[in-house]
Amino acid sequence: MDKLEKLLSQVRVYVNEDKQRRAEAFRRGECYNVFNVLGVDNMELSHSAFLAALLNPDGSHGMQDAFLKAFIDTIAHGGTKPELDTAHAKVYTEYNIGNITETTGGRIDILITDHSDTGSGKVGGHAIIIENKIWAADQPNQLVRYNNFAHEMYAKYALLYLTLNGEGPSDQSRGTLDAQDGGYRCISYRSDIIGWLHKCAQLAFDKPRVRETINQYINLLQQLTNQNTMEQKQLIQLLTNKENFEQACAIADTMPAVKQYMVETTLREQLKDDRYEITDCTYDRGNFGGISLRPKSWNHCIIKFEFEKYNGTTDLCYGILDE
Repeated sequence: MDKLEKLLSQVRVYVNEDKQRRAEAFRRGECYNVFNVLGVDNMELSHSAFLAALLNPDGSHGMQDAFLKAFIDTIAHGGTKPELDTAHAKVYTEYNIGNITETTGGRIDILITDHSDTGSGKVGGHAIIIENKIWAADQPNQLVRYNNFAHEMYAKYALLYLTLNGEGPSDQSRGTLDAQDGGYRCISYRSDIIGWLHKCAQLAFDKPRVRETINQYINLLQQLTNQNTMEQKQLIQLLTNKENFEQACAIADTMPAVKQYMVETTLREQLKDDRYEITDCTYDRGNFGGISLRPKSWNHCIIKFEFEKYNGTTDLCYGILDE
């Protein structure tokens, strides 16, 4: 127990120092980010639009196909690169492939193709299809429908499933498609996109406006994926120390139960009120945890407060759910 208390004391020092650094950065204006100001962090379409603009060889960034080539190198992961004539590629967002049926139709978040007859039904050329998932849930047979479209349209293609942290698609979206067989490939904002964006910033060394815009977007993604703060880097060094590692693992193993306890006790006590009943109070189920309240005068709706579990207790969302 003494070792645990010593470790927690050391961690407390790092946390307090990081709070001070953040406060200083805020005073210097270093926390200003145009993407945060515009609310882009919660707008999936805006993320797709920004990525597509960088990937577009004809984009106003003036880098021609340099960013697109860097993207293809990044997603190869040391394996087979998607084939694409980058110099003549076209990039589309929300590309309409027809009315939705069980196996066809929908809108592709980002379509990159060197096929000049896109939409004509002729087979040929190459394509990269990106399904961009940040907050939205999968739709039934979504990847199946996009794969069927690509199979009919292109000689060769890559189907990419992009999420914040590299999670795979749901069974209802992928159907019989198998990542192991090359049916699709999972990529993440956390590693793939941020890694690619760092390459783009380096490539745009002589274009300060482009470079700094990319760096601001990198900063936004680091916030969304809860990584790369000074505090985290120092904590990693502290917790991977041989003397501390065993105690750190003990704390990590206990944290889900600690969070559950705090939601069930502290949060429940703070929200106790005769005007409504608490219908759910959990942190350890599914991807989200939190608390649900039903005003006694409501029959079919509840008020929900939820945390995204991957990021601890950050990213609180709340609203009214019609049951």
